[in-house]
Amino acid sequence: RSCRHFSDAVEKVLQEVCPSDDPVDSPDFDPVAYLNDRFPDDASLKSLPTFYDEVKGKLHRAETDLLDTVKTQATTATEAAQDLTDAQTAVLKLHSRVSDIKVKASESEERVRSLCFHIRQLDTAKTNLSDSVKTLKKLHLWMLQIQRLQDAFEKRNFTDCRVLLVDALSHSAYFERFKDVPKIRELRERVSNTCKQLGWHIQNLFVVESAVPDDTLREACLAADVMGPEVWKAIVQKFVKKELEVYTLKFKRGTEDAKFEKTERRFVHIRSLLDRDERMIDYVFPPRWCVLQEVCLEFCLKTKPELTFALRESAGNIDVAVLIYILQKTIEIEKDLTHRARRKTLLAAEAAKERQRSDVEAETQLPDFKFNNFLLQCFDDHMGLYVQQEKDLMHSIVPDTLPDAEFTVAQEDTNLAAVMGGVGTVTTGGKPPSSATGGSGTTTSGAGSGGAGASTARVGTTLPSSDDVFVLIKESLKRASSLSRRQTLVEVAGVWVSELSRYADVLATTYAVPPPTPFAERKLCCVVNTAEKCRTTAEELAMALLGGGNGGGRLDLLPGPGVDTRALMQDFETVVDKFANVYAKAILSLVAGIEKECLEALSEFTSGMFITSIPKDTTAQDRSPYVLKLRRVLETHVFNCSAILERGALRYYLDKVAVRIVPLYTKGIYRLRGVSDTTVNQLRLDCRALEGTFLKLPNVGDPSRYPPTALTGFNKRVTREFEKMDRTLKVLQCDLSNHLVDFYLSVMAEEDRTVQHFGMILELKGLKGEELRPWLTLMRSKSVPDGEAVAPSTSSHPIQAPTAGPSASTAVSYTHLTLPTKRIV
Repeated sequence: RSCRHFSDAVEKVLQEVCPSDDPVDSPDFDPVAYLNDRFPDDASLKSLPTFYDEVKGKLHRAETDLLDTVKTQATTATEAAQDLTDAQTAVLKLHSRVSDIKVKASESEERVRSLCFHIRQLDTAKTNLSDSVKTLKKLHLWMLQIQRLQDAFEKRNFTDCRVLLVDALSHSAYFERFKDVPKIRELRERVSNTCKQLGWHIQNLFVVESAVPDDTLREACLAADVMGPEVWKAIVQKFVKKELEVYTLKFKRGTEDAKFEKTERRFVHIRSLLDRDERMIDYVFPPRWCVLQEVCLEFCLKTKPELTFALRESAGNIDVAVLIYILQKTIEIEKDLTHRARRKTLLAAEAAKERQRSDVEAETQLPDFKFNNFLLQCFDDHMGLYVQQEKDLMHSIVPDTLPDAEFTVAQEDTNLAAVMGGVGTVTTGGKPPSSATGGSGTTTSGAGSGGAGASTARVGTTLPSSDDVFVLIKESLKRASSLSRRQTLVEVAGVWVSELSRYADVLATTYAVPPPTPFAERKLCCVVNTAEKCRTTAEELAMALLGGGNGGGRLDLLPGPGVDTRALMQDFETVVDKFANVYAKAILSLVAGIEKECLEALSEFTSGMFITSIPKDTTAQDRSPYVLKLRRVLETHVFNCSAILERGALRYYLDKVAVRIVPLYTKGIYRLRGVSDTTVNQLRLDCRALEGTFLKLPNVGDPSRYPPTALTGFNKRVTREFEKMDRTLKVLQCDLSNHLVDFYLSVMAEEDRTVQHFGMILELKGLKGEELRPWLTLMRSKSVPDGEAVAPSTSSHPIQAPTAGPSASTAVSYTHLTLPTKRIV
């Protein structure tokens, strides 16, 4: 069983001093466990004698080593004891010597401390003596300066007073800490009394009736400047009060000059006063006193309540012209006073820098006097009169209705052939083109009869009333901006918004849907141009006034409290939307007019009359009569509109025409039944002819109107529709055989393949009812979608409004325009 003879700390030290891997040296050695581990079974006992001899040998060696160690220790013990005794004796001697040194050091430190104390006392005495001598000298000098100051004051020598004041006040500040000493208190009171007497005397110099030389006043002011702000501010107040006494008496309430319409005389008086005293003010007064600025400020403080009273007394009887005139003069005087004050401040700062004075920093930081919007506040409660005048003026300019005299340009008749010059149109006697002769040649007679109209009508023609409205708004903006009143400009802008909204309503009631005559069509084109011009100009006006709602507009440049402009911005947006709606509806009305005439031309096509016009001995003719009629209608209307519409509006109009007219033709084809191969061939020729007509429409009468790059979307839209119809006619020519479905899938574009479309082609071939079912089932087995039940009316290229034009989201109903329903059986 294991037992421990040493503590853990001792065991740890033994392990560090005598490291051993032998398990017998382990502190937790267990002999039983060790023997059981060494001899686990009976067979292992054979080595027991050997193990015994080995352990016995180790024990003997250990005992021998221990005995030798004991002997050595016994031999050296006496020597160690003697050495220990000697060491203890040496330590005692050392301690005695250290104690003596410590006592001597304490005595030396005490002597040094005593010496330092006496030295400090002597130094303090020296400092006190020096300060006393210096103070006595200053006191003596101060007393002399006070006496000399009083003598100079009695002689009214302000130059010496200024120099002596500087020294006396500096000494007074030096003796501030000795103010409880009676003599010092007495001297300080003498200085204070002398300064008060000098200040009162200098103030009286500016109120006496007799003239005082400017040099004397200048030296007096320089002396007062030394005495501090309280003194010279009192002098400035006295001078300002004296200068404005005449003004106060002259414009006293109840006098003729105090009336509101005589307000300009107040401004003339202050200008004359400033011009008269400017030289004296600049020469006499130090710049940092800001005397001229104080005069201007006191004038404004006296004038503001008087002007408010005069306006209140004249309320209800004020002439708007007089009000605006006085307001403008008030703005001018405020700017003049601010300019004068700022100029004096800058000159004073520059003069201080040039002199390199010690108070340069103080003089260069003079206050910045601004009088803008000081007197103008009096007019705020009376600006409604001006706003009402602007409203009445705007209301008189904006018409309630647009008479036909506004459309003088639209009344001019334009000779189509004289301007179009070779687009395959026949014109007779200046009348609209006729397709009676057919072919592609051009024959013109009486072309000169319509030339005047062509020279008068121009692209972008707008109504004169719109120019009058915006010229008036521009002038109103200048007038309102010159008044420097932010709230007034906001109210006037509200008047513009209201009248522009009314003008948009007037434009919306000017035209008929569809236009019944060419004059009505040209009149409608003028309305389109006018609406677009009003829309863009209203946007520019809002941007200039409000800065797009993010600041930076003209309103932010005017003085006055902040104004919430969000409601005004919303009103401008409403006006812009109104003109955009007028623009879109007018374009759709033009499209309705051309659609109505195209329906009349298509009646021959949908009734099948074009088939009877095909000669029996030919397969097909170049183009059917209805194609020539459609061409005449399209070119006439487009040319009529292109003479007035701007390019952006014309492009938008053409896009709408393509979207409305092309589906009318394609839907008419699907209404035919039992068509022959000759009819299909004729239809293909007609499709190609109509496609060429539509592609040439943008540049009718002017080949250079649009470059090819500007017509990419329009051409794609038209080509897409007619190519689909051409593919449909190709399928229609194919026989009813097993290859019809595969031919349909190979010819038609993937986005055009539908079961319903295929069924409509079969109906054109004459199939119906149960005859269609197996064909439609076969088409569905090809994973073709069912699609819509009617032919699509729009292409895959959506129409976008021109970038300069408004949104075309507003629709116009055309339910009264329907296709003829007669079919060929």
